[in-house]
Amino acid sequence: MRRCHGVMILAVLGPAVMAWAWGERGHTVVTEAALELLADDMPAFLKTESARAWMVYLSSEPDRWRN
Repeated sequence: MRRCHGVMILAVLGPAVMAWAWGERGHTVVTEAALELLADDMPAFLKTESARAWMVYLSSEPDRWRN
């Protein structure tokens, strides 16, 4: 019975733990995808390469603070 509980806990919490492990690459992918979907009426400066690069870099900043 205890073994069954352990397996159930791992099945529930396992995916949640993996979701925390985005890291820099995961934040980069999500930020780049979000930037591709910006609405047409967003300010033009948000669509420049320098602004995009800066936003991608800053998307991982909380992880860098944590570490």
